[in-house]
Amino acid sequence: MVELNRIAEIIQTAAPLETQEGWDNSGWQICLDKINGSDVNKILVSLELNEDVVAEAIDSDVQLIVCHHPLIFGGIKSVDDKYVTGNMIVKLIQNGISVYATHTPFDKCSGGNNDYLAELLELTEIQTIPGDETGICRMGELKESMAPTELAEQYAERTGQDSRNYRLAGNLNHTVKRVGLCTGAGSEFFRLAAAAGCDLFVTGDVKYHEAQHAREMGITLLDLGHYGSEQIFTENMASILRNALGDSAEVVESQICLNPFSAV
Repeated sequence: MVELNRIAEIIQTAAPLETQEGWDNSGWQICLDKINGSDVNKILVSLELNEDVVAEAIDSDVQLIVCHHPLIFGGIKSVDDKYVTGNMIVKLIQNGISVYATHTPFDKCSGGNNDYLAELLELTEIQTIPGDETGICRMGELKESMAPTELAEQYAERTGQDSRNYRLAGNLNHTVKRVGLCTGAGSEFFRLAAAAGCDLFVTGDVKYHEAQHAREMGITLLDLGHYGSEQIFTENMASILRNALGDSAEVVESQICLNPFSAV
């Protein structure tokens, strides 16, 4: 058994809550310390919550969900079970399940989403992209130059994803060596990556005009999709919690596929 607040301390030691962006809502989404007691013996880790993840948590008899994307974003004026978020909140409280989200703090921190993506891409000399005031983006060097398509296929194989969900924009015939990246939706940073000498910028949710501008600037974009670039949160956070908690609580990884898109 471990106390709820102890788990929050572990996460915040790795990803301090005060580092979140002003628009973010990381931290406790639901905290049932006084209602349900503070002891936790089972934790579910998931990229985010939907109805299937909530059902999975209930069926798995967990007391806590740790997720990347906040359940509650912005203000909330009512909890109404006729609506998706309200219905999830009601079900979670009824079943005694607390929720903690670590979003932009985990994007920025050492060993967080972006460092982990850089490791999966097998980059060396990993550092924050110069000029990135948020501290989220990373850049590094491939051990050997390769085509963007080859790097995309390697990442898909390492993460068990379908590379047909990826998109490439720019010169696909050249080889790349220096790679910049930002998990989630970070296409606004590709200009910083280009200025830092990156041949390729890896992110998700690239818009049409951004892809056009990147091609004109001579930097190739690899769009993994929002899910494709952040799916890695689950295994990474689960590993961090297991290492910190040992046998005091069981940590399980969600088996729900949250990708809303299908390859055709």
